[in-house]
Amino acid sequence: MRLGAAALAALLILSACAPAEPPPALPGEAVAAPPAGSFTDSPHQASPDGKNFVFIRTEKAGGRTSLWIALPGGVQRRLTDERPQPDQPHLNLVGLSRPMFSPDGAYIYFNARSWPASDSLQSYDLAANRLRYVTDGTLVAVVTGGSLQGDLILSRHRYSPAGGVFTPIQLVSPSGRTISRLDSAGTSTGLATWAASQGLSLTLPSEPAGPAAAGRSGAPTRSATTY
Repeated sequence: MRLGAAALAALLILSACAPAEPPPALPGEAVAAPPAGSFTDSPHQASPDGKNFVFIRTEKAGGRTSLWIALPGGVQRRLTDERPQPDQPHLNLVGLSRPMFSPDGAYIYFNARSWPASDSLQSYDLAANRLRYVTDGTLVAVVTGGSLQGDLILSRHRYSPAGGVFTPIQLVSPSGRTISRLDSAGTSTGLATWAASQGLSLTLPSEPAGPAAAGRSGAPTRSATTY
């Protein structure tokens, strides 16, 4: 059936009057830029598509840390700042460090110094603007390619039943479930060898472990160390 000229004109008018789709919400929150020279930024970790960068900002006065994302067009948004909660250690967000994107770019993993002797691993959902505690442990690498893509490699603080402390390297799912222990991956060489033997690609954080590493200046880079 062919539309008459009047009906076609009416449809065109209705289409023109339809409300425009709202722009997608940006992650995080807009925060006024701090005074120049009052902070330092960690090396920037690129998203998988290279469009966004995540980093830790550290205030020179007091050392307070916060998680930021740099978006196209020079826009910077704060995802979270420190949120001390000593009564709930797994939510004790202090000493933020080691931010990394998930392989699909939908999440940002980062560490917080939640316990005196151990980090927590946190996840930030960019679409939902929501934080989630994943598990305990220091982020060593994200598996970015191969059969285990999306899984995480952590160094964890453990107490031996016989006494003493040890730090096993473990493979963990994005939900925080322990998959296996990687006894041969305790060094960078061992980690690279293990990844090659499994046909995996790994991306490592662009800063060393621990909150003391946060806040070092660095120009944006497309990716951190990869195996």
